[in-house]
Amino acid sequence: MRIRLALGATVILIQTSLACDAPPTYPVSFTCDSTGSTACPAGAECPALPLGADTCGDLPGLFGHPATPVTAGRPVGCLVSLSYGNPYYGGSQQTCNCSTLELPPSQPAPQWICPI
Repeated sequence: MRIRLALGATVILIQTSLACDAPPTYPVSFTCDSTGSTACPAGAECPALPLGADTCGDLPGLFGHPATPVTAGRPVGCLVSLSYGNPYYGGSQQTCNCSTLELPPSQPAPQWICPI
């Protein structure tokens, strides 16, 4: 009888530890960053805009996660908190900022910049 009880406890511990090994998921959110503008005041929820050359579009895929297609663009100054964590920072939620990079000779275009 002691052997059955010990074996049952071992199975429960193994199942519990496997469940804890799954990476956390987070809610996706869009918040205007500290640069603020009339289109995206600091701390407010970013407005959803028509996709275009002056907005950031699909959310980037990092760390083996696929890119996420979107139906609305976000303005420069928008910070997205992605649904997954950054394994290099203890799994804390990954964020990306909609920014414009001016790289000659191309015209500057907004894109998601993600510090990793």
